[in-house]
Amino acid sequence: MTLNEIPIIYQDHHLLVVNKPAGLVIHPTYKNADGTMWDVLLVYLAEQGKDDWQPPVLPDEPQWAGAPEHIQVMLREKRVEQQWKEDGLLPRPCLLHRLDKDTSGVVALARSEQILVPHLRFQGMLRQRMMYHAICPSLYCQMMILF
Repeated sequence: MTLNEIPIIYQDHHLLVVNKPAGLVIHPTYKNADGTMWDVLLVYLAEQGKDDWQPPVLPDEPQWAGAPEHIQVMLREKRVEQQWKEDGLLPRPCLLHRLDKDTSGVVALARSEQILVPHLRFQGMLRQRMMYHAICPSLYCQMMILF
């Protein structure tokens, strides 16, 4: 499996969206230890290396004005550290959802906590439900799908 077989739909600092073809396993399992979409994407991202994202330089908070200079420096460093934690790249991308091996479709991966954390909160609020659409030539098949 190569990256050419997994079209990238969208990529930025925070998000990677790909079009998974049918027949491809998303992540390694005991049945499919390698040759997965996950393996291909990890190699692709490693070859890309780090992006050039930097946290924005923000003005000092007004309440810092009366603090000694060394305290202001420490507060600036802590804020930048927090920005890197929230917006910097995760050590590895995180799958936001999965598709079955025989299902094709869009798969999204979070590359930063800015995408991952709200997604996890939202996911916790919803009960996940899978819905499949099928074309059935007979009434018997249609009735079986309802149950």
